[in-house]
Amino acid sequence: MSPGSSSRRWWTLAPVLLASALMVRLGFWQLDRLAQRRAANAQAEARWRAPRVDLNTATWPADPSQWALRAVQASGRYAPDRGLAVKNRVFQGQTGLHLAVPLRLSGRDAYVLVVLGWLPPEEDDPAGWRAYIPAGRVTVRGRLFLPDDGPPVTPGPGFPRLWYRLDLRALGAYLDAPLAPWYLMAEPAPDEAPTAKPLRQPLTLTLSEGPHLGYAVQWFLFAALLPGLWWWQTRTRAKPGG
Repeated sequence: MSPGSSSRRWWTLAPVLLASALMVRLGFWQLDRLAQRRAANAQAEARWRAPRVDLNTATWPADPSQWALRAVQASGRYAPDRGLAVKNRVFQGQTGLHLAVPLRLSGRDAYVLVVLGWLPPEEDDPAGWRAYIPAGRVTVRGRLFLPDDGPPVTPGPGFPRLWYRLDLRALGAYLDAPLAPWYLMAEPAPDEAPTAKPLRQPLTLTLSEGPHLGYAVQWFLFAALLPGLWWWQTRTRAKPGG
C-alpha cells in the first residue's frame, strides 16, 4: 500500500470520530430524558400517595397539574341535564362509553366533572343515563385527572351529549358556574357490586420509565463499534492483497 493511500485512509477517521461523538451525545440525551421521566414519576407517585383533598373546602392551586392524580372527595348535586358520554373508552378490554356528569359543589360556586363509570357502546341514548345519575346531595370519592390534549372544541348552539374527547373549557360554556380544570374519576364504593352500572374498578397508578435507558445503551454501543469497525476495515485493507 502506498503512503498516499495510507494517508487517505487515516483521513477517513475524522468523520468516523465525529459520528461516534454524535452517538455519545445522543446517548447522554437519552439518559437526561430518563432522569426527567424518573423525576416526573416520583412527583406523580407523591401526588398519588398524598392525603385526600376536599374539593368543597380546600384552596385550589393556581397550577392544576399540582393536583393531578390526587385523591379527592366532593359533595354536591349532579346536573343530570348536562350528562354526557365520552366515546371510545376501554374497560377490561372492551370499548364503550364513559358517563360523565357535572357536579355542582356545595358551598362553592363551581362544578367538577365526575366520570361515573363505563357503559357498553349500545347505551349511547341520553334518555337512559338518568337511571345511573344519583339524585339529591351526594358525596363522591375518586381521583383528579387532567383532560387529554387536543384541538379545542368550539361550543355550538346546543349541548352535545356525545363527545370524542373531553374539552373542559368547551364544556364550561354550557354551565352556569366555573368548571374545575380537572375531571374526577369516581372510585367504586366499598359495598358496590362489581356488576353495577356504570361499571368502575379501583384506580391504580401505572408508571413507566419508557425506552430511554435501552436507547442510551444502543447509542453508546454504536459509538464504540463504529471506530472498531473502521479499525478492522483499515487493517484488512492494509494486508497484502487487501
